[in-house]
Amino acid sequence: MKKIVTGIVIGMVLSFSASALAGPIKQYLLTEVNYPVVVNGKEYKDANSPILSYQGSTYIPLAKIGELTGVQYKWNDEKKRVEIGASEVTGGALTGATILPSTDYEVVEAPNPYGYKKLMDADDTELVIAKMENTALPPKLSEGWINEELIRKASYYSVSFKGKDKSTIVIGVTFATDPKEKEKWTFNVPSDFATSESGSTEVNGVKMKKYKGFIYFNIEDLETIGVLSK
Repeated sequence: MKKIVTGIVIGMVLSFSASALAGPIKQYLLTEVNYPVVVNGKEYKDANSPILSYQGSTYIPLAKIGELTGVQYKWNDEKKRVEIGASEVTGGALTGATILPSTDYEVVEAPNPYGYKKLMDADDTELVIAKMENTALPPKLSEGWINEELIRKASYYSVSFKGKDKSTIVIGVTFATDPKEKEKWTFNVPSDFATSESGSTEVNGVKMKKYKGFIYFNIEDLETIGVLSK
């Protein structure tokens, strides 16, 4: 991929007095993430305070971020707000607010409407870049398309190319010693599709689309031939 764009939204669960909750209460369904989050070179792992995801944004408990990074935070009861940073903070302690233990919320395994299985639309770097640059969007996971990069995350297999014009697409186990496993599926695509920035084709029952030179495969077709598990 050309670029890598990452972002973390720091989430928090706080217990306020009734006066702090002026608006209606809203409920959000979050799922536990399946990708690593590294803070200052160390991977975050805490079964009691898991990292959660909501519509492609990553939420980490504020108290844990404070422990790992040393960031100071507090609840300003006078202004009814959370303040993060060194301003007007004494000892990095919260007053007037309580971080709820993990037993006060439940991580729910639910269907993912924003992607494919545990992958999210936002896991596609090209999609993130297109949204930031306000340009035409690539095919989405949630619409039934997966690119060559995300196949590696969704299966045991990876995508490679052969030929000067890369017109032979190979899907298999990259480091396998058995040639049959290394080149388990082979697709000889038309030369004009192989060299184009856009377009579509179908080879061996698998539909493909091009977006800025990247290939997106139809998920249902890959499930049918066994690249992805149903």
